[in-house]
Order: sequence, then C-alpha cells, then structure tokens
Amino acid sequence: PFGSTNSFAATLTIFSTNVLPRITAHPQDVTTNASRVVSFNVTAEGQAPLSYAWRRNGSIIPGALQSQYFDFDVQPADAGTYQVVVSNAFGTVTSSNATLSVIIPEFPGIVLQPNDLTINAGNTMTLAFTNSGTPPFNFQWVKDGIVIPAETTTSITRANVTLADGGVYQAIISNDAGSTNTREIQVTVWTVPTITQQPLSIVTRSGLSATFTVAAQGVPEPQFQWFKDGSQATNIVGFVGAQSMQLSTVSSATEHVGNYFVRVFNPAGFIDSTPVSLTVLYPPKLDKPGIVGGKFSFALTN
Repeated sequence: PFGSTNSFAATLTIFSTNVLPRITAHPQDVTTNASRVVSFNVTAEGQAPLSYAWRRNGSIIPGALQSQYFDFDVQPADAGTYQVVVSNAFGTVTSSNATLSVIIPEFPGIVLQPNDLTINAGNTMTLAFTNSGTPPFNFQWVKDGIVIPAETTTSITRANVTLADGGVYQAIISNDAGSTNTREIQVTVWTVPTITQQPLSIVTRSGLSATFTVAAQGVPEPQFQWFKDGSQATNIVGFVGAQSMQLSTVSSATEHVGNYFVRVFNPAGFIDSTPVSLTVLYPPKLDKPGIVGGKFSFALTN
C-alpha cells in the first residue's frame, strides 16, 4: 500500500524589514553659478555596511561612492539629473532625482551711478548706486582708496557729517563673473563760518587812522561785508576794505562816526559780528580873542 519519505532539510531565514536599505532624506535640486562648489546629500538606514553609487543622467560617476557628492568646480556640462543607489547585502534602493542647473553669470555693471555731493556739516549724506549682473554680489565701499569696514551694501549713509567725511568715495561690485567699480564720487563738506576774533569799538581823534579787524574760518573760505548804521559800508568816503577782514580809514572824520558790524559768509551760510562803534574826538578850538569892558578875553569851544 502507501508509505512515507522525507525531503532534504531546508532552512527558512526571515529578515527583519529594517535591514534593507531605506532612504530617509533624498537629494535636493540645486541651482548655482558656474565655477562654484555644489553638493548632493542622501541619508539612508539599514543593515550596515551601506554602499553608495551616484549617477548623473543615468551614468555612473566614477569615484562618487559616499553619502555626499561634491563637485568643486561646477560647469554647464555638469548640469542634469542626479540620483544615488544605496545598497547592502540584502538589497538596493534608488533615490529620487535631483536636478542641477548651472548658470553662466553675467558680469556686473552699473545701471545708475552716484553723483558728486556738496553738503553742509551736520546734515546727513547718502550715496547709492544701482547695478546689474548675476547674483550673488559682493559690495565694498572705499574712501580715498581705503576700505570702509562694514560698508558692504549698495548705499552708504553718514549722519551729522563733518569735514572728515569729505573725500573721494567709490564702490566695488563683484560676482562670480568678475568685478567693476562705480565712478569716483567727490564729497565736499562745507561749514558755516565762525568768527574767531570779533572787531572792537574804536575811540580816536579826528584825522587819525582807524581800523576794524575781524578773523573768521569756514569751508569754503569766507567772504566779508562791512555795514555802517545798517547799510553796506562799500561807498563810505575815506574807508577801504569794506569786503575784507579789515575796514580802515587813514583819516577819521565826522562822517565816519557810527555803529558797525561785519557779515561773514560763504555758500554754507553766514554769521554777523557783534556790533561796534567808531567815535571821533576833536581838539578844542580857540575863539578869536577880543576886548570886553577894557579887558582882553578868549574862549575854548569843542
């Protein structure tokens, strides 16, 4: 009748699913300028050891056998689709595609140049430009050929400017294609005149000389206008220097008596001196002598 027999022994091995390679973070798309460094990264888990093989447009990239792939001088020919195959003894898995786009950068240019600037001390100065080209950009301002630390944008601002802020400014613009400069910008700082020596009042005798003197400073160099009794002293007979630091006469006379001041001015503004006066004294005059009541007499008059 019937009987029985045994087969050869067989081994059943059950693998845990966590020993198979599994990608937990896929490589991401990259857009970059030519000649820059790019990298693609993958994160995977599974039974070690894991091996990696990167591909570009479906072709194996020689030597690209790590979880991170670097290209240290990317060029337009390197653009395309990248993926990585992760494997171990129990299987393989392929990442999603990542696209590399390579841009040939445009050389930087200046669209709007900054203008020369003349400004009064104490005001706020701003210089700015507009540039073209392919980002990212680096900007650097210089003054009189010396780099200005931390001034690395398309504009530079100075509040409460002083004479020290005057000079020649320029901005350097660079990107991956090269560099260019703005034009040289001349910044001139003016200061309202200040009087360093006020004129003094004068008391003198008729026929003697008299000189009012003032000293002042400012940028640009100040000019002067003397006034007598509220009117310009330009046409006073016998006086010279109505538009200089010294107003003088060689022979004081009655018509010179009065109140004086000088206006010191330049394009930044003006300042008036303190008022002063000129007093002219006359020696007493001897009246014609005569005989009054049999007596000889005379009188002194001013």
